[in-house]
Amino acid sequence: MDYTVLLIIIAFAIMLFRIGKSEHNKGSLFAVISLLLSVITFFGLNWGKLASIAVQFGFLAVLTGINIYKKPWSK
Repeated sequence: MDYTVLLIIIAFAIMLFRIGKSEHNKGSLFAVISLLLSVITFFGLNWGKLASIAVQFGFLAVLTGINIYKKPWSK
């Protein structure tokens, strides 16, 4: 197994953990979802590195869309 695969998995998990922690206070949940997406795309579906990166950016796009359409907290 190539070690760059593990580096990509860990890098995206850390990135999404930090995004989830700062914006939604659910960093662990986003990290676990990122890890599951990576494991499914790399090992389950046998997609390549580029496809798995695209799936991770798709997850990031979904989170961005949720943030755009989320109503701000009213006081």
